Amino acid sequence: MSRASFSFYFRNMMGQASLDYLTEFRMQQAAQLLREQSVSLSEIAAIVGYDSYNAFAKAFRKRRACTPNHYRKLEPNRTRLGNMHADERHLRRSTPAYTT
Repeated sequence: MSRASFSFYFRNMMGQASLDYLTEFRMQQAAQLLREQSVSLSEIAAIVGYDSYNAFAKAFRKRRACTPNHYRKLEPNRTRLGNMHADERHLRRSTPAYTT
């Protein structure tokens, strides 16, 4: 199949160009990693298929309207303690330890 034919059929089936689809898929994966993992930004860029952190950051910013680092800081479910929800972290910190 030629590149032009593939592009035509992909756009008809998926409603968007193949490169746009791939980029959005990569950004969804990156966003999940930013929320759930304590992996460096450069490692996330490599995991989702970018050779350069700068190219990844530029694509992420274009799709998410903020830098990967800013997204990580704003994400409420993101914690270095694991995947614990923000309310659970608050309860764990504020609940006194009872001893018998």
